[in-house]
Amino acid sequence: MYMKIKKEEIKQWVNDVYKKIWELLSLYAETEGFNRVPEGEAEENPQDFVKRKMGEIKKIEDSFYLYMDEQEIAEVKRLKPRLMAIDPEYTCIAADPEVEETFDKLYKIYNDTAYFFNRYFDRNALSNNVVFWWGAVNPNLVYYNRIFDLMEKYPKTYMEIIPLGTELPGAEFVAERNAYFEKIKEQNERENLNWSKDRFFQEELLNTLKLLFERELKEYL
Repeated sequence: MYMKIKKEEIKQWVNDVYKKIWELLSLYAETEGFNRVPEGEAEENPQDFVKRKMGEIKKIEDSFYLYMDEQEIAEVKRLKPRLMAIDPEYTCIAADPEVEETFDKLYKIYNDTAYFFNRYFDRNALSNNVVFWWGAVNPNLVYYNRIFDLMEKYPKTYMEIIPLGTELPGAEFVAERNAYFEKIKEQNERENLNWSKDRFFQEELLNTLKLLFERELKEYL
């Protein structure tokens, strides 16, 4: 036996998480690839700023009970449901399987986003793997992998290290990548966008986020 939660509340919950991740990724170009803190924010280190913003998103994700009225919370507690978060400060209380399924999907998207930032701030990483992690959703992300910088600057060295990692793109990707950037260059000039490479990457990230939510949680958008 479980209590059915209002669909409108689940929808608001999903959209609040979506909006917050979207707002954070939308700062990519403004912050020059998260190399500086946005104006007006308290942190001095961009990584600390991103960590705080991700914490705020996690709080929304974990705190579905905030979207329930008092009667619903009381009923769910009475039914002794599974507690859906490890952190007791932000425990998501839910007896509805639909809420549990939604939480699991939001949790995965959140973790993927956190993985992106962890890899992105790891400047020593040879490859920012997120473009492969999300590449199945948006293949264009592959073209922004920092491994291409090494491929272009030191082609001989790059070809020597390819056997060390099967995830590394081979030479066949070069022509596709060149065609992609030529296409966005033409778009930039045709539409007089004056966008930087960072801005185009930002658009690809936002499109990926949109596609992820549409794939996993379309009925709530």
